[in-house]
Amino acid sequence: MSSLSIQIDRDTVIFANSLHDKCRGGKEFSSASEAREWLNNSENGEQLRRVRVLDLSGKSIQYLPPEISRLPCLKALHIYGNQIRTLPPELGQLPELEFLHVQNNPLEALPSALSQLPLRKIDLRNTAFAQYPPILGALKDCEIVTDESFPAARGPLMAAVAYFFGK
Repeated sequence: MSSLSIQIDRDTVIFANSLHDKCRGGKEFSSASEAREWLNNSENGEQLRRVRVLDLSGKSIQYLPPEISRLPCLKALHIYGNQIRTLPPELGQLPELEFLHVQNNPLEALPSALSQLPLRKIDLRNTAFAQYPPILGALKDCEIVTDESFPAARGPLMAAVAYFFGK
């Protein structure tokens, strides 16, 4: 098993244990297969739909598993202070996500699926973007929080043009 697979499995267990705690408590998962089985079990769907806020901050995770899409009512995702470089496209399957706090991660890219969300605030302070992510120009009515290390914006209109026309 590669070190990448080991890390993804570890992060899936952390993710599932955080949700399991919120939903029912009890015994923690010890393996990724056990965690995925619980996450994908349709009998747990109602519990997962009740999750509105998920805080995975400071857990040293590098990946969010695709099972994040099992939280259709999630409004706020706090994943700051980890080692995440990219966000999964499955975030686009969270139709109620309004607050995304990803500061203090070596984040280098954002999925285009974010443009489909009703985001009201995204915090990108202390991330590792080399250039302004064009997807940000497509976010309407969203407060984008950055700091002095964030690449200068070319302006919302130019960012939207770059996003939609690939320029």
